[in-house]
Amino acid sequence: MKKRQNHWLLTLTLCLLMILSNAKQTLAQGVKYDEEAPGVAYPFIWSSPGSPYLTELRNKYSLEGKVAGCENDYEKARAIVAWVNCLWEHHGINTPRRSDPLSILEEVEEGKRFRCVEYAIVVAGALNALGIPARTVGLKTKYVESELFGAGHVVAEAYLNDLGKWIMIDGQWGVIPTLDGTPLNAVELQQALASQTAGLDVYNDSGVDKEEYFNWIKDYLYYIDVPFDNRTGIDPEEYAGGILMLVPEKAIRPEKFQIKWRIKNAVYTHAVRDLYPRLTPEIYEDVAEKIAEIQKLFQSKSVDAQTGLYIEEIVIAGLDRTKEGIVKEQLPFKVGDKWTREQQELAEQRLGQLAVFNPLNVRVRAERIGGESVRVLVSTEDVHPFMVHPVKISLIGEVTKAVIFKGIDLLDQKFSHRIINPWGNGLSISAGVHWGTAPWWKIGLDYAGTQGKVYSWDYMNFICNDESFNQTHYHMEGFKTRFALAYLPAAGWKWTIALNYQENNFQVDQENKGQTYLSVETEIKRKKEEDIDLRFTYGKSLRKEEPDFQQGEISWTKVTGFNNNKLISRVCTGISSQETPLNYQFKGGGKGGIPLRGHEYNLAGNRYLSGYTEFHKLIVGNAFIGLFDLWGMAFIDYAKIIPAHRSYSDLPWEIDGGVGVVCDTPFGLLKAEVGLDNFKEKPIYYLTFEKNF
Repeated sequence: MKKRQNHWLLTLTLCLLMILSNAKQTLAQGVKYDEEAPGVAYPFIWSSPGSPYLTELRNKYSLEGKVAGCENDYEKARAIVAWVNCLWEHHGINTPRRSDPLSILEEVEEGKRFRCVEYAIVVAGALNALGIPARTVGLKTKYVESELFGAGHVVAEAYLNDLGKWIMIDGQWGVIPTLDGTPLNAVELQQALASQTAGLDVYNDSGVDKEEYFNWIKDYLYYIDVPFDNRTGIDPEEYAGGILMLVPEKAIRPEKFQIKWRIKNAVYTHAVRDLYPRLTPEIYEDVAEKIAEIQKLFQSKSVDAQTGLYIEEIVIAGLDRTKEGIVKEQLPFKVGDKWTREQQELAEQRLGQLAVFNPLNVRVRAERIGGESVRVLVSTEDVHPFMVHPVKISLIGEVTKAVIFKGIDLLDQKFSHRIINPWGNGLSISAGVHWGTAPWWKIGLDYAGTQGKVYSWDYMNFICNDESFNQTHYHMEGFKTRFALAYLPAAGWKWTIALNYQENNFQVDQENKGQTYLSVETEIKRKKEEDIDLRFTYGKSLRKEEPDFQQGEISWTKVTGFNNNKLISRVCTGISSQETPLNYQFKGGGKGGIPLRGHEYNLAGNRYLSGYTEFHKLIVGNAFIGLFDLWGMAFIDYAKIIPAHRSYSDLPWEIDGGVGVVCDTPFGLLKAEVGLDNFKEKPIYYLTFEKNF
């Protein structure tokens, strides 16, 4: 077989593709809300200006004096935002002891600095104390669930009775956006920016550059949410909770903020008028009844999977490249079917298996729409075809992120990448190259079939230099190709069948021979409370001098959590025919194949029995503003790997142990481990990173 040259052309091609991946994605559609719907009378609540808390706030900070001489509500809003903006310098992380205006202002007087949230709380509180109904407003980017930092901004909005409209007030920047002199609310600002309307300006008392502000704020004007309960200074347990979120048409409904933080009790709408009702003095009345209405609202939207509800509508959101039929063909239900929890789980697993959507927000939900009917909402957000990792970092550009993740591969002298569904038809392309001591290059395709099926093909050209197992050295050079079908028939179950063809020369010590194998492989996985994996392989030699072989494996894994601890147990066994060639036998040692983390990767056999137990103890949870969890770990690995023509009783158990630290980050697991072979050999150290998608 001809000695293969380094595949630098393939490497260069892949690098160029990675550069293209950092180009800004232009697939996003324009933001469109429903401006025609008449609006629903949602139960919003405000504190009366005469309440003890607002009276204290008004008197303590002489708010009436600050708006003296103002001729209308708009001028009062301008005076208040100018005052609040000057109280402290913005700090993006600090949080107050309590989130009410008086408490925040007391800490400000002590020299504390706070976030945009606290500016909005103080602005809204001051305006409410002056009899101008105001509220805080959450502005969120399109990628609110996958942004690590900076996915949201908080402003205030006030209802100006003399103008009969809502206006947006940004306390952090000290601005009120205007169009031809008329103050705007958040949706009006978004529309004006999108259409590049002439006459767009800001009121500001501190010299803010309007273009700088508009360029900064525009990405936050995608999801807009407001609280139902806008009362000020009440005890936290009295707060009704919940938000009304305005969602663009065809957009997904976010359930998390910045990857980890759950968005609780959200009611979603496309209708602008739902967010901007005309207010009357009745907003201060019937508080108890409105609280009950809010709770009833949440209950009316919730769905119990066992109540026998039927699907009336299916809505697919988040697509801007993938054809909708790709998603529909994965769903195990249709309009008119009964809604069940099993259907929901299976649909989510099938969509996740395609690996063409953002894994952080693939989900299927149902909401009651009256009687015994539900609307099923399918979230499937397209990602850039050259995405490196779904987590977005506003402080780190895509180029830097690509350098970090692909740099890890380059340290191991390899480079690979998958081009994700570039044409929106479910077909993805992958390629890779390795130029180390065991070089290879590979290409592959995978395609989204129907009803939980994924078809794949890959080809690899490889050289294995001086591999050594059981003190036997061998050299191998050749290629292999694989056709596979992965199928999810039911929730928690996966069946894979594959046809493999491998042709290579095989040099053992000084003997050189050729191998050509056609093998059929099938694997069944059950992933529920306990994971079970069953695999069978039959290898047919296409050369008379080489034997056929059969192989089977089964494994059981269970994870138990208790008191911030985890116990992971795994038991595996495998058997293959006596004539199985060395390069097709079970291999173990280190973290590869059969794990023995105190051994080198140099053991092989045609039978084995192995397992491990890991104990994980949480050391620090939600560290560094919730970005990671730090775990301590201790483990024991055990195995018998039996070479051909030996029996289980011939060999002792190999028992290794060790300790480590696991850092669970939004990007994956960073592990540092040390393995010991019962203190017989020198420790073996491992530093690994496991991506979480």
